[in-house]
Amino acid sequence: VAERDAMEASVLAARAETRALRDALSSELADARAEADETVARVKRAEADAAESAAAASRLRREADRAECEAREKVERLETETRAKDVTIATVTREKTNAERRFSQAEAETANADERAALLTKRLDEYVAKLKTSTATLERLSKENEALAERLAFAEAKSASLL
Repeated sequence: VAERDAMEASVLAARAETRALRDALSSELADARAEADETVARVKRAEADAAESAAAASRLRREADRAECEAREKVERLETETRAKDVTIATVTREKTNAERRFSQAEAETANADERAALLTKRLDEYVAKLKTSTATLERLSKENEALAERLAFAEAKSASLL
């Protein structure tokens, strides 16, 4: 039961961690999109002022490309981490299911062993009772045998004295 509770706590913790990662991913994605939107807006302003500053527009385009690339890489990394967490959750869930199944089997085996032990105890009690009865019978027969032996000895002594 403690193992099952620990596994449930582990699964709940993994789920909470996955939710937190997804929330962080959403937040980072929104930040990245906002950052990309802001960069695109700067690029457009710079292009409008291209007559004044062609060099600034070129620099801003490169910055936007780099930011977009970084945002894509970040999203891919976070998606990969999320998939890894999903695999971990599936693994923990599978292990929990297997542990519960093994626990149920152990409980069933324990119940069967208890039944067998009760049956064997009953049989042992029956054998002990039979043994006590047999011992009492043997003692009674032994006393009867001694009495018969004494009577036989007496009869032989009497027979010898008559001869």
